[in-house]
Amino acid sequence: VLSATLGLGLILSYFVLPKITKLFETLSFDLPFSTKALLWFSKLMDKHGLLVIAGVIGGLVLIKFIISLKPVKPLWHQLIIKMPIIGNIIINYNLAMFNRTLSILLKSGLTIDRSMIIVTQTTSNLVYKKKIREALPQIQKGKRLSDILASFNKSKRNQLFPLLVTKMIGVGERSGRLDESLDYLSIYFEKEA
Repeated sequence: VLSATLGLGLILSYFVLPKITKLFETLSFDLPFSTKALLWFSKLMDKHGLLVIAGVIGGLVLIKFIISLKPVKPLWHQLIIKMPIIGNIIINYNLAMFNRTLSILLKSGLTIDRSMIIVTQTTSNLVYKKKIREALPQIQKGKRLSDILASFNKSKRNQLFPLLVTKMIGVGERSGRLDESLDYLSIYFEKEA
C-alpha cells in the first residue's frame, strides 16, 4: 500500500501538479506554507521529475539490498520492532505466528521442546528467532515456557512477549491445555495485527 501510494504521488506530482501551479501563481494573495511547499515540489518535478523518480526507485532498491545483508538484517529487525507504529504491528504478527505454530504442533502430539525447534525454523524475525533459541535449552531443563518468556521482557515499551502472553501460557501450562491457550492468543494477535 505504501509503495502504491508513493508511486501514485510521484506520478501525480510529475504529470498533474505542473499544470495546477500556473493557477496558484496567478492568485494575488499570500499562500499558506503547505501550498508554497507543494508549488516548490511541483517545480522540482517539472524540471527534474524523471531524475527524482529514478532516485527514489534507486534508493528503495539500495535500501532493500542493504537490509538483506547478513550483518545488517538483525539490526534491521531490531529497529523495526522499536518503531512506534510499525513495531506494534510486527510484534503482533510475530506473536500470532509463534502462538499459531506452537499450538498446531502441540495439538499434533509433538513435545514442547521439539515444537520449539520447529517454531524457531519457521519464525522470520531474527529477534524472535534468537529469543526462541535461547528458550529451548531452558525448556529442555524443565523450566516453564511462561517463566522463560516473562524473563525476556526487560523494557515496558514494545515487549516481545507481553504480560497477556506469559499469563495465558502460564494458565495453559497449569491446566494442561496449553494448545488451547496458544490458539486463543494466536487469534487475538491476528486481530490486533
